[in-house]
Amino acid sequence: MLARRIFIFAVTAAATFAADASLLKLLPPDAHVVMGLDVEQGKNSPLGRYLLSRMQSDDDGITKLVTLTGFDPRRDLREIIFASRGAGVQGSKDGLFAARGAFNVSKIITAANSEGGQALVYQGFNVITGRRGDSDGWIAFLDSTLAVGGSQEEVKAAIARRTSGTANANFTTLGRTYDAWMYTVEPSALGRTVPAGKANSAELFQAVQSAQGGIKLGNTVTVTGEAIARSEKDATALHDVIKFIAGMIQLKSTEANATEVASLLDSMKLSTSGNKVNLTVSVPQSQLEQFLERSRNSSRKTARVQ
Repeated sequence: MLARRIFIFAVTAAATFAADASLLKLLPPDAHVVMGLDVEQGKNSPLGRYLLSRMQSDDDGITKLVTLTGFDPRRDLREIIFASRGAGVQGSKDGLFAARGAFNVSKIITAANSEGGQALVYQGFNVITGRRGDSDGWIAFLDSTLAVGGSQEEVKAAIARRTSGTANANFTTLGRTYDAWMYTVEPSALGRTVPAGKANSAELFQAVQSAQGGIKLGNTVTVTGEAIARSEKDATALHDVIKFIAGMIQLKSTEANATEVASLLDSMKLSTSGNKVNLTVSVPQSQLEQFLERSRNSSRKTARVQ
């Protein structure tokens, strides 16, 4: 399904992660989780160039996407923002993404039709769906540089916000500060992943009211995070749990990357201020490359053994 393939590659590009106000105003005002990536800045960073050099240029999926649509996410995607109202929020429909890039809309529509998808026009905007129509979700092109995708209901709402929506000031600040960023008012979802018998840890995650942070790329890659807890006591407890988890990761790191993991964790700065927990990790880009390369080689060896 072409519509879903475009969505997958857009989000995948975000995993390689200055917020555009026109993108932010499309997002649901009650979003519980928002993630953004300045793809252009990421591609131009040392780490971005390294990751792109390691991508398979002959990947069948990307090759087919480029051939059919003329859209290459590695080249044409500039910025992407994803938002979700959360699994427990009434009306939540798998989230919404808004992307800025270069889209050959007529070619994409032709490709959608050839792949069994459907094309339609809603309020003057071109929309494509999958073989199952509306149940596959919509991708709407507001112009040749702006696309929004999600369920039919979410995309229609985003189109309505195009003229009436307002960019969230906090998201705008995060987008200006970081190359990749995230904000959530539902970090308690993490507590649902804690194994049985670890109720205290689960309750601790429930005590976190919101969290935000981001990644700044460059010769040094810096990760910054902030969590706001219900109380100063909860913040102190969260601080101690993060330190404990970091210690466990260091103990369980493989021989291949133990040195890099130890160095990375040693650079971690963790502090509390009232009910806030602040975390910063800085690592030289060259060292991060070594870590990724060793992990990649280790994964290949494991795959060959299996």
